[in-house]
Amino acid sequence: MIAEEIHKSIPPGGTRLMAEDPWFLGEEGCDRANRSAVFHPVRSEDELPAIEVGGVLVFLYLDHDEEAVRVSIHLDTADGQLVRPDGTVPLQVHCEDGVIFDDTRKVLAAARIEER
Repeated sequence: MIAEEIHKSIPPGGTRLMAEDPWFLGEEGCDRANRSAVFHPVRSEDELPAIEVGGVLVFLYLDHDEEAVRVSIHLDTADGQLVRPDGTVPLQVHCEDGVIFDDTRKVLAAARIEER
């Protein structure tokens, strides 16, 4: 599916969530978002399968040209409460048991600076 089409196809009362925290979901909000995850199957030749959680789209597919399993994460459709004040979405990527990407520490560092 095309990211814009997926975002438009969400039914009223679908995965759009409200949070008490101004920019990230609390424990209950995260649980609600995870439980309301949506799988978007391939419906035509020019689409790819995707999973959506909190507006974030993750496309996971086999790429014949690259001969690889490919993962594509689209954060531009993330629900607003997942977006940090600087406009970014905190992201941590795991492969098997290891963290291969982590920008969540930026949040902790910024919070520590503001406390001072």
